[in-house]
Amino acid sequence: MELVAKLEDQELLPFVGYCRLFVVDNDGLQRKTKGSRVEAPVHMKVENGKRVFSAYFPPKDPVTMLKIQSDEQEFVYGKLWAGTICKPEENPNTNRLLCVIQGQNCKRLSEEVDASPESTCKCKAFMPLLPDCYSKPVEARLTTADEKFVTKLVKLEVEIPDELYELWMRYYKTLKKVDHEDKNGDKDEKK
Repeated sequence: MELVAKLEDQELLPFVGYCRLFVVDNDGLQRKTKGSRVEAPVHMKVENGKRVFSAYFPPKDPVTMLKIQSDEQEFVYGKLWAGTICKPEENPNTNRLLCVIQGQNCKRLSEEVDASPESTCKCKAFMPLLPDCYSKPVEARLTTADEKFVTKLVKLEVEIPDELYELWMRYYKTLKKVDHEDKNGDKDEKK
């Protein structure tokens, strides 16, 4: 925190976040094999009335990757959140959650990637902190690359309209304030 304390507010980034994507089976259980999970920092840029959140994954890493295979029994699922990385056993379902990538059938994604000249596929994401969030899906785009006959996820982009982002930011700041007040209340009780 000493490093952050030396920065002026105008030098801070407008958003700092992280994401985790993984492959689950029909029962929603996460696969524990190589090629079934990736995580990375999330970067934000503002363009044309929307926020574009991007995460990049190493295309040539033989261990840390997410494979998209043509399998009807597997689904890609993920979460993006504000703040630092969570430990693998931790769930970022907290007041930091930005959006959830709706579970997507790997076979459908694989077919869409094969048909796309840019090796991309689209899916929906939802912002759980917003009221009636499931009626306001946002677009997520997965970009892949083929490396040694394996289709790997190399980029995730989620586009969020400014009005939804601003509403999410209000919820996020409110939850941070409530959390801070709760922690201060706990300190007062201990005295």
